[in-house]
Amino acid sequence: MTGTYPIRYTSSRLACPKILAKGEYRGFQYCITSIGTHPCAYVGVPKGHALYGKRYDKKALDSVSSIAHGGLTYSERNTPLKGLWNLGWDYAHCGDRSGLSNEGKEWTTEEILKNVHEVIDSIIGEKE
Repeated sequence: MTGTYPIRYTSSRLACPKILAKGEYRGFQYCITSIGTHPCAYVGVPKGHALYGKRYDKKALDSVSSIAHGGLTYSERNTPLKGLWNLGWDYAHCGDRSGLSNEGKEWTTEEILKNVHEVIDSIIGEKE
């Protein structure tokens, strides 16, 4: 794992997302970013895995989505984790601090990393 960096909330989006943490857990790559207004998390699913290429809003990902904070909201190939199917979710839901609001939960990178590990554990459980 690379070093982790604290989240700095801003009232507007960054031109380029800032990487807060990036690494591998149980054979799966992950990336935690900040777009300024809120953080996001991504897990890379490798080619050959049953969930590779599955859209975040499909039934096949329901159990994984239920673990990700606020549910999965993103699925794309190569972004931000190159060569992988990226499943992502954000921390800009009701009760979360985001954008212009100074109210709500301010997530730490460490708390998000814990949720990333839970999502990966769930993905591995889907395959077993």
